[in-house]
Parts: sequence; structure tokens; C-alpha cells
Amino acid sequence: GKTATIYQAERLSDGKEVCIKVLFAFDPILSKSNAFCNERDILAKCHHPNIIRCYCTRQTQLCKIIELEYAPNGSVQNPLPLHADP
Repeated sequence: GKTATIYQAERLSDGKEVCIKVLFAFDPILSKSNAFCNERDILAKCHHPNIIRCYCTRQTQLCKIIELEYAPNGSVQNPLPLHADP
């Protein structure tokens, strides 16, 4: 991602496969940006089957973390075609 590093992980509590998006505090540009908070707030409000689900967020002194739904066949490299109404 542009604003963070994304890792595929297994949640220790239940073994569920998730994605962990991490924004490290030592990145001076990104740590001062509102992008993380904006993304967190938007994902918390979205409840749609075609949008990746946000499970939780955490913040430590070293990083900010968003735990996201893992989409095994998802890709931003092949976006869906847009349909224009006639």
C-alpha cells in the first residue's frame, strides 16, 4: 500500500487468516498524515459484501495497525471494468 506495509497473518486467538496493515511511527511523512485515521473511520462505517471488512485497529508507540479481512482472490492489479449507462 501507499500509506503502510500490509502483511498476511494468522490470528492467534482463532486461527483466522487476516491482513495486517501497519503504519510505522518513524515514517515522518505518513505519521503526521490523517490518512490512517481517515481509512480507519471509513472502513468502520462500511458494511458491504464487496468491501474489505475492518476487524479492529490498534495503536502503539511504534506503529498504528488495522486488522483487515483477508481476500484470497482479491487484487487491485485487475480492477473491475466500469459500466457507462447509455
